[in-house]
Amino acid sequence: MLPTALLLFLAPQDLPQGMPHPSRVVWSYDLQTMKENGRWASERPLWLAIQPRWVGPEAPDLLVEQDRAELSRFLAGRSGWSERERRRWLAATAPAPVPLRVRVLAPDGAVLLSAEEPVPPARPLALRDLVRRGVVAEMDVEIACDSAIADPVLGQQFAGTSLAIELLPVPGQGWRAELAWVASAFGPSEPIDTGYEAIGGFDRLRQRLAEFGCRALLVPGRPISFRIPAVTGGPLRLELEAAGDPPPRGLPIGDGGSVCLAPTLAESAESWQVLVSELELLGETWAANSGFLAFPGGAAEELVSTVVSRAGLAPVSFELSASVTGSSTSDPVLVLAGEALPGEPIRFARGESAQALVDWDVEVAQASRIADPILASLFDGVRGRAEIRLDGSLDLDLILERLALGAGSILTLSRAQPSSDHGDGRVGERLPDVVRVEHPEVSRYRVSGTWMPDRDGRVRIERRAAGFLGSDRTLVIEARLHSIR
Repeated sequence: MLPTALLLFLAPQDLPQGMPHPSRVVWSYDLQTMKENGRWASERPLWLAIQPRWVGPEAPDLLVEQDRAELSRFLAGRSGWSERERRRWLAATAPAPVPLRVRVLAPDGAVLLSAEEPVPPARPLALRDLVRRGVVAEMDVEIACDSAIADPVLGQQFAGTSLAIELLPVPGQGWRAELAWVASAFGPSEPIDTGYEAIGGFDRLRQRLAEFGCRALLVPGRPISFRIPAVTGGPLRLELEAAGDPPPRGLPIGDGGSVCLAPTLAESAESWQVLVSELELLGETWAANSGFLAFPGGAAEELVSTVVSRAGLAPVSFELSASVTGSSTSDPVLVLAGEALPGEPIRFARGESAQALVDWDVEVAQASRIADPILASLFDGVRGRAEIRLDGSLDLDLILERLALGAGSILTLSRAQPSSDHGDGRVGERLPDVVRVEHPEVSRYRVSGTWMPDRDGRVRIERRAAGFLGSDRTLVIEARLHSIR
C-alpha cells in the first residue's frame, strides 16, 4: 500500500507561460512534455469547459517573427534595400505592445488579480495566484513471471485563481481578446477505500472549480466589464481596458504598397488559403501562414480594404443567468455577463470535481497476478457553452450534473489457492483477491437548443423535471443580447 505521507514530498512542476492553471488533476509527465514541446498533446484534458486557442496541439503560431523576417527579405529584394535598410524597416514595423489594464474584483470590491503593462500581440499573458500540491493521480501496474508491483503516477493539483489573455490585432479596429479564467479550491482530504491488500493510498482529490472563456473586441479607450463565476458566492467582476492607438489598417512599404497584419484570419489554414487565393486575383500578394500579408503593387488599397472588411468584428453584449426557483425560493446556478463575438463560444463551468474508483483490470503473468485500479474524474455542478450566432440567435448547451458516490461493493476476483511447494511437504496458500468498486450515480439534466431573442433582445426558458429538480421546482434560464455600435 502506498503511504499517504508520500504526497508531501512530490516536487511540483512549473506551468508553461501564458497558460491558466488546470482545473483538473494533471500528470507531472504531461506538464513536463508540454513545457518541452510548447503544446498540450495529451489525451487527458486540462479543463472541464474552456479551450484556450493557443494551448491545443493543432493551434497555429500567429505573427511568427521568422515570417516577418522573411517578408523583410522579400521586400528588400523587390525594392533594392540594403541590409541596413531592411533591419531599419523591421525595427520600425514590429507589432506594438498593447498598453493593457486588467482587474478581477471580488463581490465586495477587493482586488483578486490585477495588471497594468504592455502586452505583445499573439503572446498570451497569464496572471496567476496559486497553490499547488503533488498527488498520486493514478496507478500503473508492472507484472513479470513471479512478481507484480504498482507504479504510482504522480500529478499536480492546483488551487487559486488565474486569468490568461491573448490579444490579436484586428486591422483598423482594435484587438481580439481571448479570455481564459480558472478558479479552484482544494476540498477536504478523503481516502478512497480500495478494499485491496496490494494497492491503496488514493485520495478523492475533491476540488471546487469555476471556469469561463470567451472572445471579445478590445478597442482603445472603451473598457469592457464581465461578470464571471467564482468558486463560491456571487460572481466576480473582470475589467479590461486598452490604451494607445488601434492597429493600423496597413503599414506603407513605398511605391503605394502596404503590409497588413491579419492573424485572426489565419487561424484556419483552409480559410486562409482561400482568402489568399482571392487576394491574388485582385493584385500582387505575399502571404505567410501566421497572418502577415504584403501588397507591393498598385492595387494595395483595394486589397487592404478587402482584408479589413473580412477581419472586422461586431461585438455583442450579453447577460446569461440560470436559477432554480420554488414557490418562495430562488437558488442561483449561474450568472454571466460581458461582451462576446458572434460565432465564437462562451464556455463556462462551476461546481465540484472528485475521483471515484469505478473499475479494475486484472494482469496475469505465469504465477503472478495483480489487479489494476481504474479511476474516473466526476463532476457535480453546471457546465456548458453559449454562442451568439451571426443571425442574432442564441445557441445554448447547459448541463446540470449531480453526483452521489454511493456505498460501493466488494468483488472477489479469485479464491484462495495453493501457491508453491516449499520442498518439505508444506504448500503455501495464496490469499483471495478481493477489491472494492464504487458505483457513482450521476444525474444529468440538459437544456440544448437555439432560440431567437424577442424585439428587446431577451430569451427566457423555463423547464421542469420533477426527478432532477423536485416536484415544485423550475429551472429558469434568462439571456439578453444587444449589438454594440
